[in-house]
Amino acid sequence: MNNFRKFSFERRTYSIEGQCVLLEELASEQGREAISYILNALKEGLPAVRACAARVLSQLPPDFDVVSGLVYALSDIDVSVRRNAVESLCLIKPIPVTAIPALLEALDDSDVLVREVALLALQEIQSSMMEGLPRDQNVA
Repeated sequence: MNNFRKFSFERRTYSIEGQCVLLEELASEQGREAISYILNALKEGLPAVRACAARVLSQLPPDFDVVSGLVYALSDIDVSVRRNAVESLCLIKPIPVTAIPALLEALDDSDVLVREVALLALQEIQSSMMEGLPRDQNVA
């Protein structure tokens, strides 16, 4: 009986909502250790699961893999994935400059929300870069 339960649990098919909850739990409980699993869901899951994975990535420490995954998701065919990816990039502070090329491409997205959030992200990057420049003493 125990072997049957174990086999059934391992072979269990989760609903889309269940997969999203699982991704959120992995991110909160395992942190960086869950990145590869979440990136896999971002690339191979159903559209709703990919959208959840893009959202969940914003909860993880922003390392190269997280940013690369979100940049990858900006070119997804599904609009909800692109929306969650661009919103997740905006939640990373400071927004990584490595995302600039993908954000520039997102300005031509078919979805207005993706375009607007990409523009906001680029403006935030520009502002943070301008704050770091030395001020000219002679300018009034």
